[in-house]
Amino acid sequence: MEHSGCVIRNHTSELVCALNVNGVITYASPSYKRILGYSPHELLGQSGFSLIHPDDKAFVEATFKERLNHDHQGRNLRKESYYEYRVKERQGAYHYFQTTVNLVDDQTVWISRDVTSEKQLQDDLKASEIKYRTLVENSREVIAVINWEGVFLFINKIGAQYLGGRPEKFMGKTQWDIFPKEVADQRMGLIRQVIRSQTSLSSLCLTPIQGVTRWNDITVEPIEAYEGDSRCAMMVSRDIHDFKRTQEELQQYREEMIRAEHLASLGTLSAMLAHELNQPLTVIRLAMENIQAQHEEERLQDKGRSLAKERSRKIHDHRDALSDCIRGVELMTEIISRFRTFARRSSDQPVQVIDLGKVARDALMLVQHSAERVGLKIRLKNMDRLPPVASNIRDMNQLFFALIENSIQAAKRKQGCLLWIEGKIVDSAVEVCFRDTCGGVE
Repeated sequence: MEHSGCVIRNHTSELVCALNVNGVITYASPSYKRILGYSPHELLGQSGFSLIHPDDKAFVEATFKERLNHDHQGRNLRKESYYEYRVKERQGAYHYFQTTVNLVDDQTVWISRDVTSEKQLQDDLKASEIKYRTLVENSREVIAVINWEGVFLFINKIGAQYLGGRPEKFMGKTQWDIFPKEVADQRMGLIRQVIRSQTSLSSLCLTPIQGVTRWNDITVEPIEAYEGDSRCAMMVSRDIHDFKRTQEELQQYREEMIRAEHLASLGTLSAMLAHELNQPLTVIRLAMENIQAQHEEERLQDKGRSLAKERSRKIHDHRDALSDCIRGVELMTEIISRFRTFARRSSDQPVQVIDLGKVARDALMLVQHSAERVGLKIRLKNMDRLPPVASNIRDMNQLFFALIENSIQAAKRKQGCLLWIEGKIVDSAVEVCFRDTCGGVE
């Protein structure tokens, strides 16, 4: 039994020593050597308070003396006392000890445990908590902890100010106490989904803030627990209303620019269309005038004479004039059809087999007058040799027109410009190259 006690004393992680009534060490366990670097022999006869940190020494001595006085006066209310203090090791560093003191006859037995690592962890945790709270409180974003029932467990100062109050005003209140039902339902749907899945989620939503509806970018993060509540999540909300408004204004500006470009193109196209339509309309008008004149002449002639041969000739002439009218009308119909094809939006069934050569010829017919007016010559090369391709016919018409129009606009600043539209087959792919001498397309 004595051998077992010796083994325990030699290998225990606790430090055991005995002090007499004067505070002198009368026994020290071998663990002092392993933990503090002092052999038991060199500690014997030394003051038990000599290694204690100066800031802790007065407290430990006073408590020790008070304990002895109570015991000698018969007022010992408990057999064991508890202390926490720092002890200096041989290398000069201090260790935190947690010690229990027992009175045994005329000596005190001190059993100490080195809690330096635990103390450091506690200090680190406390420092981390202070740092975290400082970051949260000074963040420019709204940060709140909300449980499954929608109750605010925490909200930072910025968040409370954003909602129109101080943090204590919102503690214990639910989402439905703060927001309209549909907004609270939306927020809680996101929070509960995060709590269930333990996965972060984000959402953009409109939120009424102090009477004004604003855009918020909300991120909800799962957390293990907060103040004993295991079913909760942390919500970080950032006001992006100004950014969203700027984004919408920019998009609106882009759409207006696109509309302006379309209107400019349509205006140019309308002028060309008017010119193209004017020619067949003139033919129709002149032909009809000729028919009217001939009929008026016949009415004035003597109806009694035999005019069969002359009437046959005039009827033939009338037929030719009417044929000219029909051809003019057909030409007008074709031009208007191409104009409608260009002006329409993309088809609901955008992909179909199309002839790029025909697309090029149709585009040239639309811009022919404008090109001639600025002296731009347009040449097609190998376009009729291209195989059919699958594309959107209306989008392709608009693309060809826009590229040719670029050359026409550039040709206004130069003389004698030339535009080539060339079809190629490269690596089994169809290519159409637009290049001119006026810098409109490259």
